[in-house]
Amino acid sequence: MKTVILTIAAGASALATTAASAAPGDELAGNSAEVVRSDGARGRILFARDGSLRFTGKYEGHGFDTDGGWTLANGQLCWDLRNHVHECWVYPQQLMFDAPTMLRSADGPLGLRFTVRYGTGAVMPKDGAFNH
Repeated sequence: MKTVILTIAAGASALATTAASAAPGDELAGNSAEVVRSDGARGRILFARDGSLRFTGKYEGHGFDTDGGWTLANGQLCWDLRNHVHECWVYPQQLMFDAPTMLRSADGPLGLRFTVRYGTGAVMPKDGAFNH
């Protein structure tokens, strides 16, 4: 009986240590996010574990669907989209799933409401969703 309890306790301790040592950005790999920029651009991003991404979005009434790559280093989440701009956002800590978080542009005055979802669960945000 003592062996079983010690084994369970050791396993729980190892899981807690692993969760506590996760680095910011680990929650993105293999998951998705809903994003709404303060200028009205919005979209859905699928973050692959290999650093590639798929971004489906809408800006000024025009839709787009493109691929690209993402990195998270030195406290900045950056993405490069094919035929679109390179953007970086200050990403100070690991984010919680399903909790909208405000990020700020590393390059200017824009804000970004960023919501991480498990797997491919992110949906396209509605128009005017920045402050909701």
